[in-house]
Amino acid sequence: HTFVYPGDVGSDQPNEFYETIKGIDLLLIESGARKPAPNHFTAEQALELAQKFHIKKGVLTHTSEQNIPAIKKVIDQNREMLALAEDGKEIEL
Repeated sequence: HTFVYPGDVGSDQPNEFYETIKGIDLLLIESGARKPAPNHFTAEQALELAQKFHIKKGVLTHTSEQNIPAIKKVIDQNREMLALAEDGKEIEL
């Protein structure tokens, strides 16, 4: 299985980033932003990455309590592609 955790990245990344995540099994992505930012994705952008680059599962992390309801709404509509990072959570691929 392939796993990528790019850390603090956002919507303005070099092509190498997108080549690296193409077709991977698991992407741990910081996606707590309410709107696109240079160092964090939104939940919607994380979903778009998973769809566009054929990522099996995107796990959203680095979220804030105030954003959790909106993030969970995106995840609930796309459970096959997205999950919320939580302590002790196991992800099956």
